[in-house]
Amino acid sequence: MAKKVPAKKKVDKSHSWSMILLGAVLFVALGIGLITAYRAGATRQRHELAIASGVQQESARSAITKQYLEASSTDCVGDPVTQVGRVAVFYKYLRVNLHADRAVIRGCNNHDTLLAYIDGKWQATQVNMNLDSSANPVWQRACDIVDITRADTKVRSENSTIDADNLKLCNALANNKILQLQDL
Repeated sequence: MAKKVPAKKKVDKSHSWSMILLGAVLFVALGIGLITAYRAGATRQRHELAIASGVQQESARSAITKQYLEASSTDCVGDPVTQVGRVAVFYKYLRVNLHADRAVIRGCNNHDTLLAYIDGKWQATQVNMNLDSSANPVWQRACDIVDITRADTKVRSENSTIDADNLKLCNALANNKILQLQDL
């Protein structure tokens, strides 16, 4: 009597390919999730800051005015704008962000300055900016001044060195440090 040889089972290759594909999709999704979490974590501290009240905003404006108005309006050498006109320009360009920890002012000879509230006082930074022009949105976000300055809609290669330096200065500000350009 002849022995019956069992028939070979057919392996469903489409099932194993679908498992490999599912694994790859899950791996990519995990990678995207980790990258997103890393980026969110890097800026979480700035976004978790409380929005300042109207009283806090006004207090910041008052402190900035007390500290910077005189130097920005009366001590100007070679400025074509009169002292009265310079005071008006100072108030026109004075803006405080919603966390009341960053501000911008315009001073003598239309020099614009980003101020940061660090260690209990308003300090001038060396961020290179012009309030009449748009700012690179990357360093603008890093400086937390999105709500008080205009963002540019495109990256301008002619500003690449300025943008790189500003980004370094702004990243330091996020860690409550004021850097000088020579520190970069």
